[in-house]
Amino acid sequence: MAVVFLRNRHWIGVWPETGAAAQVPAYLLGVVGAGAAAWAASAPGRHGVEEQLGAAKVQPSQVEAHRLTATLLVLLIPYLVGQAIAFAVTARTFPPGVHLWLGYVVVGLFVILLSVAIGWTCGRLLGPVFSALTAALGFLFLTVLLDRVGFVVVSGRPDVAVDPVPVALRLAVVIVLLLALVWAAGTGADRSAKNEELPH
Repeated sequence: MAVVFLRNRHWIGVWPETGAAAQVPAYLLGVVGAGAAAWAASAPGRHGVEEQLGAAKVQPSQVEAHRLTATLLVLLIPYLVGQAIAFAVTARTFPPGVHLWLGYVVVGLFVILLSVAIGWTCGRLLGPVFSALTAALGFLFLTVLLDRVGFVVVSGRPDVAVDPVPVALRLAVVIVLLLALVWAAGTGADRSAKNEELPH
């Protein structure tokens, strides 16, 4: 809320500016989210319960999906609350072009999903020691690079609209990546369980 309302208030009453202003916090949440996702992903190794999770009746991919979903919800709730409040502020006058606001909401959603995917990947690959710091700094570095090519959106001019096709493709790619992370957790656990069953 501080980022939305203290940065400036010229967005009030203009739908694309409202959406753009309310999705700016997604980049800040993304840095925190990447670190949090890496921390959550490395939790089984950090607590030494990987073998117990692999031997549990519940499928490892199902456990991974629950943990990943919980991490996503923790980040998506404040983002969506911010967007809802910004929507309510502009909706008092309800100017035309509400569909332009929705495009920026999806852009911010993609940013958060991407940060979680990066963080979760770092947590699974790098282990519990430096994964959170690496993921947070990695997402910050990626944001700086994307800003140089004009990918980072901080303003929604009324004469510019978010193209839904590229945004939908980006969203689909990051969702596939998240599903692949869940699937990989299950196959890795299945492989280790089979190795344990082999006679020595």
